[in-house]
Amino acid sequence: MTRKTITILAFLFCYCLILFRWLNIPIADAVTEARVGVYGDAFSSRNVHSAAMWFKDIGYTKTKGLPVFNYTGNLNQSGTEVYTHYPSLPDILGGVYARTLNTKDPYKIAVFPILLSIIFFFILQLVLKKILPDSKSAFISWVLLVISCYFICWADDLHQHLYTELLKWVYIYILYLYFTEQRKRWMLPSLCMIYFVQSWLTFESIPFLAIITVGFFILFDQKLFSPACLLLLVMPIAGVALHLFQNYLYFGDWSAVIADMKAALLKRTTGQAGNELGRAVQSYDFVKMWTYEFWFRMGRTFALPAISIIVIAAFALRSLYFHHRTHFKMAIIFFLAGIAWIFVMPQHAIVHTFTIKHMGVFVAFVSGYGILQYMELLKKHLVGRTFYWLAVHILFIFYTIGGFLYNQGYYVYLKFSLAYPRLGMDANLW
Repeated sequence: MTRKTITILAFLFCYCLILFRWLNIPIADAVTEARVGVYGDAFSSRNVHSAAMWFKDIGYTKTKGLPVFNYTGNLNQSGTEVYTHYPSLPDILGGVYARTLNTKDPYKIAVFPILLSIIFFFILQLVLKKILPDSKSAFISWVLLVISCYFICWADDLHQHLYTELLKWVYIYILYLYFTEQRKRWMLPSLCMIYFVQSWLTFESIPFLAIITVGFFILFDQKLFSPACLLLLVMPIAGVALHLFQNYLYFGDWSAVIADMKAALLKRTTGQAGNELGRAVQSYDFVKMWTYEFWFRMGRTFALPAISIIVIAAFALRSLYFHHRTHFKMAIIFFLAGIAWIFVMPQHAIVHTFTIKHMGVFVAFVSGYGILQYMELLKKHLVGRTFYWLAVHILFIFYTIGGFLYNQGYYVYLKFSLAYPRLGMDANLW
């Protein structure tokens, strides 16, 4: 079977599931668990839908472009909440979609993210082919990524998740071109624009892209802070400044802005009273995040189950270290970027299981390449017919296939897609 045929089949398979979810599971369904945790961000989608209806009915000027929650679309403004703690671009875009289609229907508003996800589907293939050592490993990584929860469950998301994941990959692609090919005039301005937009979509991408940026400049230019690097690092500062200025326009006082954001910062880092944990962040939360919880989320989100990811990543990193040292260092950079949010906003990372998506670049970078390295060892042991090694391989393969069938086949393809709601509505994530 050719790669073109596999690509077509993967596309049909993924969008059969995506469209089924879009039509059958309410976009803002926060009652069941079909769109919560690693399977979606229904609470944020509900809030974007509220803001989109507000912007359509009331406009942008009253709240200075800040989103309004708990608005039901009937011009009744009582009980609504202006949300000032998070960048507002996803909500502004929701309002643009609602106005463009003259609708308040969340299903129609979600058409725009779904169309954008089609671009993302092919962008992933393009980027992996460019940044990995060989096209075969890149193709395997791409297939595993698009048929997983990482892609399928977020293709119709109304909040920032689809936008930011897409822009991450585009940023990495352009940055890699910037260092490995002839530099063109459009590259640095494009990177600046992407980083600025990312910081107006979500705070989560700021540390991720900062580590990618600094890491790549050190790796390829052997410079910690060049003028181009510093320029890129200024972009999220500008984006956050824009958000704070929006808050100033709304509050009318800088002291109110500072107090408001300070309270939000403390809540998302140390975990103050009223946060979703119901308590402060403790040291054992970090232990949990680095042991069972982290790898549990990895297995639910990506095609390979937890132990398989560890084993395949080890094969990939070992081979990359000896044969492709630059790519080995890139893998380390992607890993550090993927875990950064746990340290920057620990309360948020602990509460929101979907933040494991930041590991997507690292998982894709090592999975296809690591599988090829593992297959070489498997062939060697099959020829040697050493019983104990064959037993280990059988157990590993059964575990990997079983984990995939349970995490992706059962939850993503059936329970929260084609068989919804006949298999129940709980995700068993907590």
